[in-house]
Amino acid sequence: MHPARDKRLTALAEPMRLFEPITADIACLGTRCESDRDEAIKAAVKVPIKQVVARRRDVREQIVTALRAEPDLNRRLDRLLSIPGLGERMAVPLPITMPEPGRITRKEAARLAGLAPFDRSSGQYDGQRHIAGGGPTALSAACLSAASRSSS
Repeated sequence: MHPARDKRLTALAEPMRLFEPITADIACLGTRCESDRDEAIKAAVKVPIKQVVARRRDVREQIVTALRAEPDLNRRLDRLLSIPGLGERMAVPLPITMPEPGRITRKEAARLAGLAPFDRSSGQYDGQRHIAGGGPTALSAACLSAASRSSS
């Protein structure tokens, strides 16, 4: 059995849950802006894009401020940011969504991050293995991107 979840991180999980949908909203509005030919509509769409981008920045700053206010969480964030290629966009969600390293196994960490392969086998059926599940979708995307770069 694992120790109880840190209440400070539980409190930060709520604003963190806003982050991914806000990012999806920005992408959706950006696509609308790029695909529309009417300049008036493009201009009208750019206003909410700026507002949503500002909201995402505010949420991230709120979370970073809370992490930085706690010495142990500040150290964890600094350790994550010291990893080459890992920026704030990737590092900030990890202390909140992933338990402290050492509390879980590597397999559990991979599963939580959405990086563990799951097979689709039943009886004599031997299905393909897929990476599925997990929480930090940005981490999954970054890992897949890094893996594709290293294999080229």
